[in-house]
Order: sequence, then C-alpha cells, then structure tokens
Amino acid sequence: MAEKTEAAKTDNKTKVRTPVYPRGCTTKNLNLVVEIFDNAKVPAREKADGSMTTPGHFVNFELSQIPEVPSGLTKEPYPQLNASLVTKERVGEDGKKTYSTGQFYTDAEMESIRAAIGDKGQPIYKHEANEAGERVQVGEPIGVVGVVSGDVIIASNKVNHKSLRGYEGPLPESIQTAQFEGNKAARAAALESIAKSKEAKAAKSSKSAEAPAAEAPEASTDEPSFA
Repeated sequence: MAEKTEAAKTDNKTKVRTPVYPRGCTTKNLNLVVEIFDNAKVPAREKADGSMTTPGHFVNFELSQIPEVPSGLTKEPYPQLNASLVTKERVGEDGKKTYSTGQFYTDAEMESIRAAIGDKGQPIYKHEANEAGERVQVGEPIGVVGVVSGDVIIASNKVNHKSLRGYEGPLPESIQTAQFEGNKAARAAALESIAKSKEAKAAKSSKSAEAPAAEAPEASTDEPSFA
C-alpha cells in the first residue's frame, strides 16, 4: 500500500489530514481507540420533501498510541502526527482554526461499534490544567471510550463496522489518559523526525551547491575500431 500522508483540501478553508500508513502496511486488523461523545448524536430530521434524514452518531476513531496496545501497523513503532482516522482543520472568517475528528456512523453501524466495545468501555471526562499545570479530570462523564479491533477503509478513512470485534488484550487503567499521553509522545517523535529530515535535505542541498561543477571530458578524435 502506498504511503498516505494528507488528503487534499475539501474546500478553500478546510484541510483533511489522516494518519500515515507506511508503504507496504495493511490496514486490516488494526487496534483502534474509539470515542463516543454524548453530544455527538444526530437524530432523524424531516427534510423539505417530507422524508427523514438518517439518524446516527459522529464518532472519533484513532490508531492506538497506547504502548501496551500496538496499533497493528506492520512497521512498529511508527510515530503518528495525526492518529485520528480523519482530522478536519477549518479556518474561520476570523482566522481562527478549529478541528474536528468525528465521522458519521448510522444507528445500525453504532450497534456494531458499541457491541465491539462491550463491557470494557470507560467513561470520558473533560480535563483541565490545575494551578501546578497538571492535567486533571473535571465534571461528569461526557461519553464512552474503548479499544476495538477492525479494518480501516482507506477510500473513506472510516472503519468497516462489520469487521469490528473487541480487543482481547489487557487495557490500561485509563484508556483516555493513556491514549492522550501516547498521542503526545508520538506527535513529538513525528515532529522531531520531520525536523531531522528537513535538516538532512537542507544539508544535502547546501553541499550540492558548494561542490565544484565537474569538468566535461574532452571529446575523442580517434576513429572507433570495429576489428
């Protein structure tokens, strides 16, 4: 499979980013962290023609960045700048950027997702920094997070809900915190790798510019021999 880095812009103000799938990797049987937020449910609504829209839920799937839960990519470890299957970056009229990672799944697809999470799901909480700069949990649960295994469809950057099953290995005490810390470490490693790559290219370009031009060989005046 060809390496996939970033999809084209969907419009003049929106960019869509995806994870990097190393060349030759499969996107089947991956381990994914799934987040279902309570406020992301979409009810059916009546359209102008009297028909109803499809009810469902916006769900965030991410490649697992939890050390004890490998993502399943065949080249491990592979630091991800964007672990979410889709990250949409939109620039508002005021120039501010907003990000969204949810993708729509129908109620029927949600049944498969929730069944795969099973009784291993954990509550999602908001987190804020305290006076010491530490990340602390606040308020009541706002959703559920779990780890599942399944296939990613590259064409849509969505999960094939029919392939989903529960993750069979051990899970951390807090999936949400472990994935947050894993994402943070992976992003730092990815940025470092990108910086080193740019430095290497710059050094190579500088060295090529400083190297003296090779002199062209003198043309031979000897007749070729066919003996």
